[in-house]
Amino acid sequence: MPIQQFIPQNQTYSLTILNQILQKTLNYLVFQPQNSLNFDDYALTPLFATSPQQQTDQPIQVAIPLLRDKKIQWTLIVDENIDNFAIRIATGARVNHCQLILTISNKSNQIISQNQIDGEQLEDNSWVQCKLTKNLAKGQYLCQIHSPDADNQNNVLFLWLTTKNSLDAQNVILTQHHDLEPIVSLDKKNKKSIQQFYPLLKSNILQWTWHQSHFQPIEKLYFKLGTGGRQNQCQLQLKIFTLNWQYITQSIITAQKVEDGEWTIFSLQNPLPENTTYILQLSSSDAATNDAIFVYLQNVGLENYQFKPIIEDRKIQEKDIMTLFLIIPTFIYNLYHVENCLNHITQQTTSKWQLTVLVDKNTHDLALLQSYQQSYPQQINIIQVDFKNAITYCLNEIIHDMSDSLCCFLNINHILEPNALEIILSEFEQNPQTQLIYSDHDAITPTENLVQPCFKAAIPIPENNALYFYRSHILQNLQQEYELIIWESIAENLKNWLQNYQTVYLPLILQNTYQNHIEQQLDAINAQLIQQHKAQHITKILYHQYPSYPLQNIFFAPEIQTEVYTPNLKISIIIPNKDLAQDLKRCIDSIIHNTSYSNWEIIIVDNGSQQAETFELYQYYQQKSQARFKQINCNIPFNFSKLVNIGVEQATGEIILLLNNDTEVLKSQNWLEKMLGFTQQKNIACVGCKLIYPQDHTIQHAGIICGIGGIANHGHKHQPMYSQGHCNRLSLPNYYSAITGACLMVSKYLWQQVNGFDEKLAVAFNDVDFCLKLQQLGYQHIVLPDVYLYHYESKSRGLETTPEQQQRLAQETQIMKQRWGELLDNDPYYNPHLTKKSEDFSLSENSTYYTKS
Repeated sequence: MPIQQFIPQNQTYSLTILNQILQKTLNYLVFQPQNSLNFDDYALTPLFATSPQQQTDQPIQVAIPLLRDKKIQWTLIVDENIDNFAIRIATGARVNHCQLILTISNKSNQIISQNQIDGEQLEDNSWVQCKLTKNLAKGQYLCQIHSPDADNQNNVLFLWLTTKNSLDAQNVILTQHHDLEPIVSLDKKNKKSIQQFYPLLKSNILQWTWHQSHFQPIEKLYFKLGTGGRQNQCQLQLKIFTLNWQYITQSIITAQKVEDGEWTIFSLQNPLPENTTYILQLSSSDAATNDAIFVYLQNVGLENYQFKPIIEDRKIQEKDIMTLFLIIPTFIYNLYHVENCLNHITQQTTSKWQLTVLVDKNTHDLALLQSYQQSYPQQINIIQVDFKNAITYCLNEIIHDMSDSLCCFLNINHILEPNALEIILSEFEQNPQTQLIYSDHDAITPTENLVQPCFKAAIPIPENNALYFYRSHILQNLQQEYELIIWESIAENLKNWLQNYQTVYLPLILQNTYQNHIEQQLDAINAQLIQQHKAQHITKILYHQYPSYPLQNIFFAPEIQTEVYTPNLKISIIIPNKDLAQDLKRCIDSIIHNTSYSNWEIIIVDNGSQQAETFELYQYYQQKSQARFKQINCNIPFNFSKLVNIGVEQATGEIILLLNNDTEVLKSQNWLEKMLGFTQQKNIACVGCKLIYPQDHTIQHAGIICGIGGIANHGHKHQPMYSQGHCNRLSLPNYYSAITGACLMVSKYLWQQVNGFDEKLAVAFNDVDFCLKLQQLGYQHIVLPDVYLYHYESKSRGLETTPEQQQRLAQETQIMKQRWGELLDNDPYYNPHLTKKSEDFSLSENSTYYTKS
């Protein structure tokens, strides 16, 4: 039954903007399958009174039905001590055979009072008196009301609502803070699913982060908007900022252009640069009471993911004690985060832990921490230090003097599983040589949903904000000083931009900026340690992590000294070719024009070209630069392995770069220098890049993963060119088991160590086989996130459709299975919880954490 039928018609005042806009929205929201609805998000609050005088003429702007198991909640601010209050409820002139439960909790989520209201006793449009079981002191509380036994067809109960703020007040809604984000696209073809929609009121600003992963600057954004079938006269404003709140651009359009349920174009005043994360704000400063604009929203996270805790019965001696360091940020938005973190530490299934809590020396309110210390006097210790130097204090004053023990740095956004420490202690006990342990984790949203699992590789790879457990002795000799972003400056920028209207979320943002201060230092420590010590991976989700919103996309990329390389090393670029002169010319010209490194040569291994323009092209380059250009004739049946082996034999460079003739180097700073720098690191053999489909600028190659589609395939295939990838794997230099031979750099010494490509693998898998041989010798292969080449993929050979080609592919597949069968099933750089049916890093149906949507 529509909500608006229960709005009193005898009101003398005109219905406000919420009455006209929110009716359709609330109809949609309350009848959709969701557990709770937070009125704070909608600038609404139930009618509330503490005396008969307050119960008379409060304006009613909208009503919401009280459905079975539909929990609705709001923030209650009490200005003076009270022992009762009243709320206003309507019955639709029916007798309702159900109960209502009203719960009031404090900021620490402790229940203060709980009332049961008998629906049969309610009168239509009446004030319902609630006698509190405990007086409420002055302060802020969370109210929640629901009906556990309502028959949603025969029971009709409505809670009357009013505006929470004046219509002129600016209320910033962080959509991602509530597991939602607006549906935005670069064109009208996107078919994203709509979970909810939100009214764009004069008093509200919707805010979220968005990554511009398109291949070039964009001038237009498309939003999915609705009008409720109305003609709107207001303006809509889209503002875009960087993550440190520098203004970039905006777009202002008239709402008359918005068609209900269609994509609406926002043309930007300045192009928005690619491969950057931005903060977007959408608002209407002049919306009138007759305007209705709805922003369509989608849920954050995976649809087919449901967390299932791993329960294990481990019989261990637990000789060691885990020393935990918990660093409390200078600014705390919500003590619930601290309490939740502490609760999950104290509720561990093992008692073999000690906790040192480091608090800023300027913190005066230590009541919560002291209450835990009193409950666990032998295990919890509180130390007040300079927050900015908290980790240095731990390393120099505590860990430096520890005997060989176990330790871990926690942040308040880490929520341990109950048996996490027991599992970690067991792994250390069973593997004495292990120096570090890390596990999988997922994100926990502010509404306590578990989303977006981060499934990691068996060999540690660069990752931001990962949780590691250490043997203390490996931390005792750290001498490195870590340069940090000046978080105070960022915080000041935030204040300047937000202080005029954002009151609720500014403390949350400030808290996260200071958390990032700590996380950046830990990332630098971890990046150093994982290169020096043996690490053990546990393929279980042992902790959950709150996102650092809205700055969760600021991360510290562990710096690897790519600029350090032996000068003047010669790079021999090997390019097999047969005709296709225009493609080859495009490839070579891109090398010439887009390369700053000077000491290189190109060796063309010609495989039986017949067209005159091909030989004319060879002659042109030889005349242009005879010292740089060499052509080798090799008129044999196509065998890619043999062609590149012949090319390498003739190479005079110390470094080999295999390159397909159907590639094109994109303009980039120092692409050869970057690849060369990594090639000379002692633990790295092959270096690759991102290969991009030129047709749609999506990824063709960003590392090869064994086992996908049978033998091996390319990770993140068909994702946007600047996608950040699974667990940011496309944002950082990352390790893989193999690199494609379409663009592969390796030292000639290592090439000779394994005798190059296996010529039995004439076409397929020769690059994978080569890389696995080097991996077997202890080397790693890395893909660089900021080196890009177009790849016109196998244009010269075409598809393999003939019986002979199919037979050859079957033979090469069999060779790989016999030679590398076990490794193909267990790629150390790919988590077993991820699918092997596609290249998108989605969950496997065999994963413990997979639930069909």
